[in-house]
Parts: sequence; structure tokens; C-alpha cells
Amino acid sequence: MPLTNPQDAAAAISVHTAIADAHQTTREVKAGTYTGDASDDRQIAVGFKCKIVFVFRNLTNPTQWICHMQTEAAKFLLGGASSQASDLELHATDGFVVDNMTCNILDDVYNYLAISE
Repeated sequence: MPLTNPQDAAAAISVHTAIADAHQTTREVKAGTYTGDASDDRQIAVGFKCKIVFVFRNLTNPTQWICHMQTEAAKFLLGGASSQASDLELHATDGFVVDNMTCNILDDVYNYLAISE
């Protein structure tokens, strides 16, 4: 049933605004690049604890990317040769950790997008 009374409509808008404000969160977002150095368990610091990270390997065919969220079930890799759990991990306090097989190949350039908790 539509709200025809202006006061009812205003009250409904107020409730929706209050709910939205209660659930509103501010997240930090950082985009950047790094060049692979072939080391294993390399930390890429971004200045905050991440909730989700996307890493894109900069190739002529840009179809390889990997994503990791807070749960192992949410981790996936597209276009790559490996999708091992160790390819990309979220660091406990700052940024993320990459391996030397998929996300840290020597001299390859990677772009990332990190979003905070």
C-alpha cells in the first residue's frame, strides 16, 4: 500500500535512513602494483588489514587474476595454472602474502586492489 500521507512518507524515509546509517561502514581501498621477485611468502603491505584482495597479472592477455576473501571457500583463480591455497593469503594485520608460483613470478608486474575490513 503506497504512503499517501506526507507525514507517513517522511517517517518511512526516516526509518530507512536510520537503518542505512546504522549499517554504514567506511572501508579503505588501495590499488597498486608490485613486480615479482620470486620469493615465497612475500608480504605486500597496504597499510590496513584486508577483507578482500584482487591480484591481476599484467600480461598481454589480461585474463589471469586471483581473489581472496576472509574465508578459504571464497578464494578463486581464473586463467592461471595453479589455484593452491598458498597462492594468495590475507596477512593478519597488514596487506596480503603472495607465493612464488602464481602471484610473485620473477619480473612479472602485478596490479592489486585491496579493500579493508
